[in-house]
Amino acid sequence: MSAYCAHRMTMSLGLIGQLCGLLFILSVVFFLRLVHVIRLIHQGRSPLHSSGQPQTCRLTVLLGSGGHTGEMIRLLSDLPFNRYTPRTYVISSADVLSMSKAIELERTKPVGQYTFLEIPRARRVNQSFLTSIFTTINSLLVCLWCISIKPNRLPSPVKLQGSKVQPADLGVVILNGPGSSVPIALSVFLPRLITGKPIPRLIYVESLARIKRLSLTGILLLPFVDHFIVQWEVLQTEIHQSKLYQILHRFNLVPPVTFDGWMV
Repeated sequence: MSAYCAHRMTMSLGLIGQLCGLLFILSVVFFLRLVHVIRLIHQGRSPLHSSGQPQTCRLTVLLGSGGHTGEMIRLLSDLPFNRYTPRTYVISSADVLSMSKAIELERTKPVGQYTFLEIPRARRVNQSFLTSIFTTINSLLVCLWCISIKPNRLPSPVKLQGSKVQPADLGVVILNGPGSSVPIALSVFLPRLITGKPIPRLIYVESLARIKRLSLTGILLLPFVDHFIVQWEVLQTEIHQSKLYQILHRFNLVPPVTFDGWMV
């Protein structure tokens, strides 16, 4: 009996060892693929437009409520809406104020092709860390389907404003700081691990309130976005002088951090 139990235990330990080995190999493969895709993105091998002709471009923006929504609305007010169409405003569940701000902006523009996408909040106020894991995963899955998968199932090419557009190639997503940016950014980036194509393009604009240090969201998303923009020159200088940033940038693992003055 003891010999039988010892044999079963040996088999179980062997199976556990094999599973651990397989998990380790898969982790290494995933890490190498992740690094490869990030390097491709920041080497700039895939331009936003394949030709010099002006084209319309599907635009998705996150309205993160409060000050983040105000900054994004001011940023969008200078965009040529006849080019960035159709537009999708991503809002958290029950964020009526952000929706009303976007509608007010659209009424000032001649082109009105826009929709709203309501996503579940990744984490609610005073929510425990344990339960927030499940709500974050739920938010990520919704974003993955609605932002990265479903739009690419549209017929291609389609006609928008008299120009031939391929939705799978010409999407732009703009984020500006709230925590909801993380599941949206990941939902855009994860399909790239399979396709290797930088679509849609991902632009992150750091909040105007960040003068000398990046927000936690900015730190987390820096390697994964195509363009990273700050609104203070002192912040750009601080980042460029960081030893860690210099090492990562040398190996094309982070994008250049650009500064073009106040954008809001």
